[in-house]
Amino acid sequence: PKTPKPQCFEIIIMDPIENERKPVILLADDEPFQRLFLVDILEGCNYEVVVAENGLQAMEQMRNENNEFDLLLLDLAMPEMDGLEVLSLMAEDDRL
Repeated sequence: PKTPKPQCFEIIIMDPIENERKPVILLADDEPFQRLFLVDILEGCNYEVVVAENGLQAMEQMRNENNEFDLLLLDLAMPEMDGLEVLSLMAEDDRL
């Protein structure tokens, strides 16, 4: 059976203005099922999604000069570095 398209807020599913990029979300979650589920929903709502499996990977993605994120979705409980640690490091780093 075909999976129904997720219900999105109107502002999310508006057609992008010509030559504008899609909004980009950094999703950090250590649970593979959660990541797949959220990526499927977010991409269905016309977002570009970059995935990190833990807070360290999320920090690497954010420090990469080629990346520009509009929104971060951080799991609070992850191995190596949790979402709250990521937020603390972001507060200390003027580039983020």
